[in-house]
Amino acid sequence: MESTEPFVLLLFLVALPLIIVLFRNEELPGAKYFFLSFLFLLGSNIFTVVEEWIFPTLFNILEHVFIALASVAFYLAIRLFIAERVKTAENRNEGAETEA
Repeated sequence: MESTEPFVLLLFLVALPLIIVLFRNEELPGAKYFFLSFLFLLGSNIFTVVEEWIFPTLFNILEHVFIALASVAFYLAIRLFIAERVKTAENRNEGAETEA
């Protein structure tokens, strides 16, 4: 096992309470998907450490599946975030046009 793998897992576990507080704010578009992405990455880190002890093939596959799922969740979060920003900008532009 590389010495960095348990350390990275520890960092994710320490960051978890901060991430929970940060993404509890429902005003952030895509917050649920950002949080889900973090959880998938946490899971992949757990599988990375566990694969050294038991069922290495299974946990290696799970590790990579969770990384892929994290990517999908992160993509959805960014897409929702950008869509909301565009909508907000369009509303501002419409408001400015009616005032003029």
